[in-house]
Amino acid sequence: DSVQEVFFRLLFKNPWYALVSLFFLVVRGKAAFKNYMASRMMCKDLQWPINPDVLEELRLEKARGRAIILLTASHENIARAIVEPLNLFDQILGSTATRNFKGKEKLAWIRENFPGQPFDYAGNSPDDYILWKYSDGAIIVNPSKSVLKHAKKITKRVTLIQNRIGL
Repeated sequence: DSVQEVFFRLLFKNPWYALVSLFFLVVRGKAAFKNYMASRMMCKDLQWPINPDVLEELRLEKARGRAIILLTASHENIARAIVEPLNLFDQILGSTATRNFKGKEKLAWIRENFPGQPFDYAGNSPDDYILWKYSDGAIIVNPSKSVLKHAKKITKRVTLIQNRIGL
C-alpha cells in the first residue's frame, strides 16, 4: 500500500510534513491527504519492490496484445514514478488532489473509455469487489481469506497470485 509506505517515509524524513498530512486527511479528505504527501516526496527517487509474479502475468498479457492499464488509488505521481521505468503500461491513472481513484470511480472510467469491452482486473481489496463483479476475470494478489472467498462468489474467473513469504 503506497499510502502507508509514503506516510512512513515522510514520517522518518520529515515528521512535520507527516503531521501536516494528517491534518489534510481529517479536514480535506483522503484525496487531499494523498496529494499533500505526494507533493512532499521526491517521486523520482521512489523505488518499490514489484511483485515478480504479477509482473510476469502482465508481461504475458502484453505479449498477447492486451492493453495494460494501471488504475490505482495511490497518488498518480507516485504510481508513475514507480512503474514508468517498467515500460509496460499503456496508461497510468491514479488519485489526484480532488479524486480518490478507487472502486466505483475506476469502474466508471473503464466503462467510459472501453464501453462494452471485456476486461480483467487485478487487485486484493474489498474496494475491488465492484470491479471484479463486472470483469471477465479477477487476478487476485495476496488476498486475505475473506477477500478471496468473496471474489470467487462474484467473478467468472479467478487467477490467484499468492506468493507472500511464509504462505
